[in-house]
Amino acid sequence: MCSHGSLTGSDRPIPSTRKLSDIVALADVNSTRGHGDHEGSVGIGVVSSADSINAGHGPGVTLRLTATRGEIDLLVVEGVNLSGLLEIGTARH
Repeated sequence: MCSHGSLTGSDRPIPSTRKLSDIVALADVNSTRGHGDHEGSVGIGVVSSADSINAGHGPGVTLRLTATRGEIDLLVVEGVNLSGLLEIGTARH
């Protein structure tokens, strides 16, 4: 699953259609030394907060990996969710 967005408030927000624990890729996000925009970087993370009626508390991602020079090749797969991969929660078989 690939989403475009930035943790620094760019004009490309994380789509609200994402669910908690979805695995997402954020284009042009670099968190090597703090969060920031960096063209060509890729951040891989997990959706860790959802929409909220409280100001400033919308969908958010906990970044787990960052690549600054194309070290990550993306494969877009809809519906990739951490709970499904780990078979926990409602994804248990």
